[in-house]
Amino acid sequence: MQTLSSMQRDSIDPLSLTIACVAVALLVIYEALSTIYYLLPPLFGFAFAFASMRREPIVLYSAIVYIVFYEADHSHIVGSCVLFLLIYVKLLLPRLRDVIFSARVVVAFSCFFAYFGYFIFMNVVLMIFGAPTMELNWLLFYYAGVESALAMILIRKQRLN
Repeated sequence: MQTLSSMQRDSIDPLSLTIACVAVALLVIYEALSTIYYLLPPLFGFAFAFASMRREPIVLYSAIVYIVFYEADHSHIVGSCVLFLLIYVKLLLPRLRDVIFSARVVVAFSCFFAYFGYFIFMNVVLMIFGAPTMELNWLLFYYAGVESALAMILIRKQRLN
């Protein structure tokens, strides 16, 4: 018995395709607006936390696309955000889950670490290449706090697997 009887093999549901296109368009518009208005957080930490909490490949790929768009919009080194995300998900997150058992604390830490860990990571990479390093700005604290609160509200997973 087929689980979704309305779906067929070679057909695409137009409603889900429309919703996906609208969601992508809204994210692109929001990213452009967050570049113009500095008090709108760019949702980098939220995408980072969402990708690290969900284990489905489509969620990780969607977050990677958004993060690549973020780094292109903010003039970061190409691929540095994705490399940092993969290092965090593969090396640091499993050790963090051994220590912290609350999913909400892990989500908040992921948002904070997305900004401050990436700041440290980028400064190390820029020092290796001999380029000028980034400055620590008060907006980093603001973005990390707002996005941590947003992620704790929106990501409802109670227990870690």
